[in-house]
Parts: sequence; structure tokens; C-alpha cells
Amino acid sequence: MENYGTNRMGGGHKLLQDRLKTEIETLKGISEPCRCGTTRQSYSAAYKEGTAYIKGVMEDCGLTVHEDGVGNVIGTLTGTEPGLAKILSGSHLDTVRCAGAFDGIAGVVCAAEAARLVRESGIPLRHTFQVLGMIGEEGTRFGKALLGSQFIAGIYGEEQLDEFIGIEDKKTMRQAMTEYGLSGDLKGVSRKEDAVKAFLEIHGEQGPVLEQEEKQIGVVDTIVGLSWLVVKVKG
Repeated sequence: MENYGTNRMGGGHKLLQDRLKTEIETLKGISEPCRCGTTRQSYSAAYKEGTAYIKGVMEDCGLTVHEDGVGNVIGTLTGTEPGLAKILSGSHLDTVRCAGAFDGIAGVVCAAEAARLVRESGIPLRHTFQVLGMIGEEGTRFGKALLGSQFIAGIYGEEQLDEFIGIEDKKTMRQAMTEYGLSGDLKGVSRKEDAVKAFLEIHGEQGPVLEQEEKQIGVVDTIVGLSWLVVKVKG
């Protein structure tokens, strides 16, 4: 890969930069009507348009693409030793209301472009590499965050399809999925038994550290843990 980077990335860097900009700007423009930014809630028409676009990007990068039973989009670059643990990378395709251009989107398109560079290098990976575009990260549709990844992890299952109710339209997750065009079949959605070597996600920093340090990129070594509490006070 070093020779590839030295010999080709001079001119290729501009092409890569232009592709990433085009992909991010295109997804930014695929939105429900909103006063600013991008709004693309899970199972909406805008979301479906966005997944159709990202599937095309993945295929153009040389990935074999499929959509699982809850709507996660997965692109696969098969390694030379498919039995080895997989390398996964990606992020989410849904947004909060009036979102910025990079949250989620950047992590998906950068992972797809990494797969393109591997394929074009002529030096295949031993491990299968998969790009994930996950659904329901933000929780704007059902009030439940990390939907796609929690189904992948096997934390959520069949009962949640009828338990989770849309905040605005009061439709169950199963109803929303059916209207979206999914069968509701969860076979193969859970990946908790899969051997995974690593999961990598590029994400915009939601804080001031990189700006203060005048750095363009950093590696996360600590993650925030969230706790939800219900407190009842009598008296």
C-alpha cells in the first residue's frame, strides 16, 4: 500500500477529494423539507432516496451490496481468506432534524472510498471488509437511539418491531418498515456471533478539542457512556 500511496495519490488525492465532496453534498441535499440543514428520518421517502444513492456509491467502489431486514445497508469487499474475522467500518445514514452535512454521512462514504482504494491498489485484504450504513442511529423516528446497530448486536429483536412506536405518526416500527418496503424478516440481521477483527468509524468531533489543538483528525481513546434515569419525587 505504501507504493500505491507514493506513486498514485498525488493526482489521485484530488480525485478522491472531489468524489467525497460530491457524495457528501449529494446526501446533504437528500432531505425532507426543513428550515435548514438536512432532515432524513428512518424509513422516510428521503431516507429511501439516500440509501439508493449510497448503494450506488458502494457498488461503484467495487462492493457487493445488500440491505438487511431492518434497513441497514452493507457493502462487502471479500478478502482472500474469507474465514478470517471481518473488518467493519461505517456510520449512520439517518439524521436529526436540521442536521449538519457530516454527522454519519462522512463515516459511510469514507469507508466506501477506503474500499475503492484497496480494490484499485491491486493488493487485496486477507480479511473481508464491510462498509455499514446504519439506520435509526439518532432516535428521531421512534425515540430509540442506535436502532440499526442494536439489531446488529442482537440486543433488539422481533418484539421491538411492535414495541417501538413513532413519536409523530404513532406507527409501529414494523408498520414503518413494511411501508418502506422491507419484509420484516430479521434472519441474518443479528451479527453477534460473527467474528469481527475491528470496527472503525470516522466521525465529526462533537466538541472543541481538535479545533483548540489545531488538528484535522484525532483517534478516540475514551467514549462517553450514557445513562437514562426515571426519577419520581413524592411530597
